[in-house]
Amino acid sequence: MAVSASTAPSCNMRENGRRRYGNPPTNLVEEYFDSGSLTGLRQKLNLNCSEKTVYRWLVSQLRNYPTWKDFLPEMAKHVEFSYVMGIDTTVLSIAGKRCHYLHVVDFPDNHIAYEILESRDAESIKMVLLKIKALTGYEPRVIVTDRAKELLQAARDVYPKAIIQGCLFHLRDWLDKRLPTKKIGDPDKIREWDSVKSLVMRAALAIDYDEKNRYLSALQEKLLSKSADKNVRNTIRDFLKDADYYHPLRELMVFGCRPEWRYNNVCERAMKSVKDLSREMHGFKRLDLTRRYINAMWIIKMRKKMGFLSGSISEEKDSEALTLPLTLFTYDRYIDLRETARAYNISMDMLRSRIEAAGYIVAGDVAFGKDYLDIVMQKVLSDRPKTLKELMNLTSLDFNTSIRAAEALRLKIMYYSPADPQRIFLGYDRLVTNETDHT
Repeated sequence: MAVSASTAPSCNMRENGRRRYGNPPTNLVEEYFDSGSLTGLRQKLNLNCSEKTVYRWLVSQLRNYPTWKDFLPEMAKHVEFSYVMGIDTTVLSIAGKRCHYLHVVDFPDNHIAYEILESRDAESIKMVLLKIKALTGYEPRVIVTDRAKELLQAARDVYPKAIIQGCLFHLRDWLDKRLPTKKIGDPDKIREWDSVKSLVMRAALAIDYDEKNRYLSALQEKLLSKSADKNVRNTIRDFLKDADYYHPLRELMVFGCRPEWRYNNVCERAMKSVKDLSREMHGFKRLDLTRRYINAMWIIKMRKKMGFLSGSISEEKDSEALTLPLTLFTYDRYIDLRETARAYNISMDMLRSRIEAAGYIVAGDVAFGKDYLDIVMQKVLSDRPKTLKELMNLTSLDFNTSIRAAEALRLKIMYYSPADPQRIFLGYDRLVTNETDHT
C-alpha cells in the first residue's frame, strides 16, 4: 500500500533524526538531575543536538518511571522501616495555579509518598495515607507533623494508634510569627517575649513529664500575670491547647523516635528539593510533567539508596569498606545495621552477610552478639516477662531493639497494639534455649 504524502515526511524526519543524533542515553533523567538544567545536560554528555531534542528525549524517558504507588511495594522489600513517619505539605505554583505538595517519609531517609494535591484538605491527605497502608500494611508508631488541622485529622483517622508528635521546626517558626521579637524595639517586651518562647520550646523539648509539667506550670503563671500582653496570652493559650502533641523525649525514644526526627528535617529538605527543581526549570509549566519530574527525582534517590543505580558502592568496594569497621564491633552487645550502613555508605545486604560471618545474630535491622544474647536469654528465662514493656525494663533496650531481641530469641510476639509495649505480649513456645539454636 502506498504511503500518503502527509505521512512520509514525518517518518523520514524521525529516521533522519536517529541517524543524525543517534539513540539518546538510557540514563538521561538521572543525568538531568545531576546536571540541573538542559544546557548542563547537553554539556555534560556532549550531546550534538538542540535543547528541544534533549527535552523530547527527557520527557519520553520520564514516562518509564513508576509512580510512588507502583514503586512502594517493591521498595518495602529492600529497606528497613523505622515506623516513625514524617508528613508535611507546601504550596506549589504550577502553570499559575496554586497546588499543594504532600511528602511522606519513614525516618531517617525512606521517601514513601510524594503527591501533588489540588486541595490541602484532610480527605485528600487521608487517601494518600490509606494507599500507603493498603500497599504495604505500613503502621507507624510515631507520626511527626505540624499542627495543621487537615494533617492531624488525616493522621488520626488512618493511624488511630500512632503517637502524633508536633514538629519542632514548625513550632519554632510559629513562635517567631506570633512573637516577632526582631520587629519590635522595646527591650522589656523583647525580654518578655523571648522568655515565653523559651518556656514553650523547653516544654516541647522536655526529657520527661516532670520536666514538661514544670515548664507548663511556668507558662500558666505567665498567662495569669497582669503584666502579660495580648500577644503573650494568646500564644500561651494556643500552645497549651496543643501541648499534648509534644511528647517527652523518653516516651518518643521508647517507640524508636530519635531526638532529631522531632524537627521533621527530612520532609523540610524534601520540600526544598522540590522548590529547587522548580527554580531550575524556571517554574513548573504543566501538572502532568511536574508529577513525572518529582516522581522520577524520588524514585532515583531511593533506587540509589537501595543499590539499584550506579550511585551505590560496588560489592567489591563494600568488602573493602567493611574490613576495618568489623574489627571495631568485636565487643559490641548489638549493632544498629541501618545506622552502620548509612555511616559507612554500604548496602544493608552486604553488611548483613559480613556481620553474620563475624558471628552476630541478625534480627531485622539489629545484629546481636551471641554472648550478649545468651545473657538476655538467661534473664528472660529467669523473669519470664509477659509483655514487651517488661522485656524493655529487664534489658534496658529501646522499643525497636527489644522487638528485635525477642525475634532473635524466637519469642512469639502478639501485637494487640503496635504502638503500646504494654499491649505487645510475649510467648515462649519457640524460645531459643541453647547456643546451637541461634543458627
